[in-house]
Amino acid sequence: MLCIGAGGVGSPVLTYLAAAGVGHLCVMDADIVDTSNLQRQILFTEYDIGQSKAIAAQKRLQAQNSMIQVQGISQNLTMDNALECIWPFDLVIDGSDNFKTRFLVNDACVELGKPFISASIFQFSAQLALFEPGAHSCYRCLFPEKPGPNAVPNCAEAGVFGAVTGMVGTMACSLALNYLLDERIEPVLYQIDAKRLSVRQVALRRNAKCSACQQGIAFPQLIAQEEQESTTIDDVSEVSECNISELDGKLSTGAVLLDVREPWERALIQIPGVTIHMPLGQLDINQLDISQHYIVYCKAGVRSYHAAKALCQAGFSAENLTGGVDVWQVGLV
Repeated sequence: MLCIGAGGVGSPVLTYLAAAGVGHLCVMDADIVDTSNLQRQILFTEYDIGQSKAIAAQKRLQAQNSMIQVQGISQNLTMDNALECIWPFDLVIDGSDNFKTRFLVNDACVELGKPFISASIFQFSAQLALFEPGAHSCYRCLFPEKPGPNAVPNCAEAGVFGAVTGMVGTMACSLALNYLLDERIEPVLYQIDAKRLSVRQVALRRNAKCSACQQGIAFPQLIAQEEQESTTIDDVSEVSECNISELDGKLSTGAVLLDVREPWERALIQIPGVTIHMPLGQLDINQLDISQHYIVYCKAGVRSYHAAKALCQAGFSAENLTGGVDVWQVGLV
């Protein structure tokens, strides 16, 4: 079984699959272990910081169960290696944190006829499903078009409640084991609300216009076409960036900071200066002064990018603060 990503979802999935004695596990992840990962990525300890996630996971899982075979691949899944990496395995678990990889996994699995489990998390919410190309729908049937770059924050940007990754990871493991044991699994999308401890099931159906599993567009052609389209979109929707080194000068000439983080984030740390606080979900352009120049910021620059883009499209003068509070805070050290 191949698990793509050894992060918040991959950690509990791999831990319980190893404990269950799944004979051949492969974990694929190009990242290294960082201190910020330890809040949710239970495969790792402080001794693993700076090490390859894939190799650290391999060592931990092999020590957990010496009777299984564990392989670690310190690479990202790409268009060039996807088919080669996926074809040896009976089941794929996608625990990645970006849409580019999720669509890549789908298209490669459709091409190879491989079943895969997709798990994704956003703060306290999560989605989980088993897709079986040929038997029922694929990921593109549910989400026909890939969101643009930075359209949805990942865990590092938006934050995630650590226990949610454990919930989703163990559910994904249970789904995988049921599949391997030939238990009948209904084609449904599980929508998980960790705040209410509720799970809602939505039936999955084929999309007759699906470019992957119905229209049969070849894997390389489909991916290459999307890469070209996303590049074009990026060129058109460029937002001006303000570097940290430029910030003080622009604030001294009258620029106003627009903080689009949540209130609890602002309570932790703020960038000094004339500031309007308006979380991205509550952004109301009508309350802003169109004669002002705004420098928009958030934690890492993703939410603020979209806020700045919305302002520019409405005729405002706005820039995105590159790297957000994370980069600004580094400059204080």
